[in-house]
Amino acid sequence: MVLAIIIVVNLGVAFSFHYLMPDVHHQAHEVIMTYHSMSTPFIGIVSLLFIDIIEMRSKVIKLIKYTAALGGVCGGIGAIFWAYTDLFLLHHLFLVGLSLLFVCAVLLVYGLIPGKEVKESEYYRDIPKIGGFNILHLSAVIVIGSMIVFAIFGAVAAVIMLEIDEPFFLVEVEYVLFRGTPKELFQELASFHMRLMNALLLTGVLILTFRYTGVKGKFAKIGLWLLLIGVIAMTAGYFLMLVMGKAANAILMPARAFILFTGVIIAFDGWIKVSKEELGSDYGSSSIGSKIIAVLKNPLRLSMFITYFLSGFIIVIPGLLIVTDLEAYRNILNYPVERNFATGHPHVLITLGAIVVFSIIIHNMVPKNKLRKVFGWTLFASLFIVFPAAAFFFLRSPLDVAGETTLTHIIFGGFFLLFFDLLLFLALFVYQAIFKREKFSEDIIPFVIE
Repeated sequence: MVLAIIIVVNLGVAFSFHYLMPDVHHQAHEVIMTYHSMSTPFIGIVSLLFIDIIEMRSKVIKLIKYTAALGGVCGGIGAIFWAYTDLFLLHHLFLVGLSLLFVCAVLLVYGLIPGKEVKESEYYRDIPKIGGFNILHLSAVIVIGSMIVFAIFGAVAAVIMLEIDEPFFLVEVEYVLFRGTPKELFQELASFHMRLMNALLLTGVLILTFRYTGVKGKFAKIGLWLLLIGVIAMTAGYFLMLVMGKAANAILMPARAFILFTGVIIAFDGWIKVSKEELGSDYGSSSIGSKIIAVLKNPLRLSMFITYFLSGFIIVIPGLLIVTDLEAYRNILNYPVERNFATGHPHVLITLGAIVVFSIIIHNMVPKNKLRKVFGWTLFASLFIVFPAAAFFFLRSPLDVAGETTLTHIIFGGFFLLFFDLLLFLALFVYQAIFKREKFSEDIIPFVIE
């Protein structure tokens, strides 16, 4: 919960500087550190969810808890205050946070390599294996292991930038404006670090959701094989970009599609289970309409799973439209469209991933009551305000100033609705923890229910 509060505070700081000083040119390190101030606590939260949801070696669980929590706290606090105060001591606090999260990732990899206690769990036995290695655990090991490698890439890029005193963003703008300008080594390393860390973190969230919903049977086999192929191809594709350049997108695009299709499987499996929970013994004889209405009675689970469809409609389809006519979009008049999509789609994806994590936490912390439905419908409304508007924002004409202003206000309106939902949840959590501690402990649902 402390990590979630840090994210909220850091978001508030970032928005305050944006609105109070809209005409100020924010320095590159302020932008970079603002991202890190939110991503480090989020990585800590996802790490803690891993030890609650995924079976792993028990002897490393306590160490993972400490490194994830302390790393997220130090990274989040150090990054945001160093960004806007320039106190170098806070930079050291940020580095302590990153170091702890790095150790946490190494411990997670070790914990996920199945020992005897993991192999004895029922869910582990039911999932397909390669050489005795559960596919879900194998995918998680590849994802976290790749994050370790690309964290090192980011560290190397940061060292080079400090040595040559050349900000990443300024050189990146020059590269976009003048296509003949070659990228420097630190640019390549920083680009790979940002893009793949984002993609891998979201894939980790998908793995958590897969285990959390307990997908079994044919759905599980198809989804897990697609996930494993997608993870391997995506990781290899980013490495191949070092030698193949943008031609590696021929590998990356199918890889993303495989992973996204696994998300669609999770969604359908989750909605079927929600419908069965609502209808009970009448499920088999109920009409399709009744089954859909039953899902609508659980807006929280509806919102949790609809994110996988939104990511396809808002990222994949606009991306394909741009790629199919790349020359037109790279025209000097249209290049802002490509640039906005290239910089904006990671923000959309990470927000959708954060909403999935938020939904899981609400689902386990808030009992089935009216307030839980308020959370669910507020999430649902914010999803359909922010993300369709984001798709139109990406594809708008660069000359459409009025459209840009309107869409920006719509997107921010949806984000503030989402932000209100988060604040309401934090207020409820703090209230119950202080005044209704006994009842609160009874209401908490275990993360994994077989």
